[in-house]
Amino acid sequence: TKPFDLDALDLRIKAQLKRLSKDDLVARIEEILDIPEQGGFLAKLDMDELSTLIDYLEARLDAGVPLKQAVIEAGAVRTRPIALTAGTVIIGAIVILFDPIFEGLAVALITGSLASTLLTLVVVPGIYFLLRREKPEKKDSEEVVDAGQPAEAGA
Repeated sequence: TKPFDLDALDLRIKAQLKRLSKDDLVARIEEILDIPEQGGFLAKLDMDELSTLIDYLEARLDAGVPLKQAVIEAGAVRTRPIALTAGTVIIGAIVILFDPIFEGLAVALITGSLASTLLTLVVVPGIYFLLRREKPEKKDSEEVVDAGQPAEAGA
């Protein structure tokens, strides 16, 4: 059997994402995760933050910055806006955290914001880096010279 080809999967995912607008992508994610309308608004905020981070990262790559540096710069530049967005949701949820009726909603908002921030700033850029990095080429066995053997003269 043929091993799993990540490059082919990456190309298929990119082709699918290019066909969808941001609103279509958010609607598909809401449909898959069965997110109600109120949660959909928060999911859209997180998707916008993630989309902006990836756009910035790709702009840095287009400017000729190496992949590792572009991922680090994108994370550094986008950390403050993402943290501020998550912070406003968390502060708003703390207000209703002590109400017995809305306590569950507040906990869901707080944990969801923390999880989405972690995904946006750490997990997704890490996966992006792993999928886009250049893989080292394998050398032929004939090119490798045993360190203990002197190279033959004239070879």
